[in-house]
Amino acid sequence: MDTIVEHDSYKTSEKDFKEDTVVLKLYGIPFYLFCLCLYSRIAMELTGTSFFTMPLIWTLTMTIYYLWHVQAHHKLDFIPFNDISSKIHHDHHFINFPPNYFWGSTSEVGLKWRKQSKNTYLVMFDSIFFFCIDFKEAVSNLFYAISLDLVLLFFLKVIMNLPWNVIFMANFQSFIVLSIGNYLHNSFHIKSPWLEKFKLWRELRYLHYLHHCGHPTGILNIIIQYLLLFLTNFLELIKRT
Repeated sequence: MDTIVEHDSYKTSEKDFKEDTVVLKLYGIPFYLFCLCLYSRIAMELTGTSFFTMPLIWTLTMTIYYLWHVQAHHKLDFIPFNDISSKIHHDHHFINFPPNYFWGSTSEVGLKWRKQSKNTYLVMFDSIFFFCIDFKEAVSNLFYAISLDLVLLFFLKVIMNLPWNVIFMANFQSFIVLSIGNYLHNSFHIKSPWLEKFKLWRELRYLHYLHHCGHPTGILNIIIQYLLLFLTNFLELIKRT
């Protein structure tokens, strides 16, 4: 059990993060879509593929990631890797970075993160190469990254029969998206990062804080959770009969 420090400056609450999402809706999402379109145009010019190839692959990448993330929030015996991913995800949410210690708790991993996250370059290295300070989480992230790449490779080459230059651009797109996303996620758990001066970033951090509090931050998330609950109960019913 964590040691409670009465005047710990790393203690957090919702008032430390609360923001509306005006900038995200007006500028953040359109800018993100613009970047996807720009990359699609570049890929089209370099490889001769359709403009819609990269958005399609982006959708596939995000779908795989989303499903992986949802299963990590549930105990699902029918998924082979669910035990370790749900355990690591549980520790991340409720032991190492709970809502009241969002910048790092007094656990061993939390205290280590407090110290090493002050090094901006280490955080960047961690984000790009999935080299997490916690070894168990590093293995999990590396396994996920390799698995995602293999699944993408199967779809792109076997099912879609795309040439290798298009597959390279698709994998490079996934690398950019996941690396930036991983860096943003790491930065949300840093006390006073350089990005804090930007309102768009603070809005994203607040949404992630709500996620750690257990609040769904999207309608798709709610639908998927109900489907998983139904599937789990259905399989449990089959076992008993």
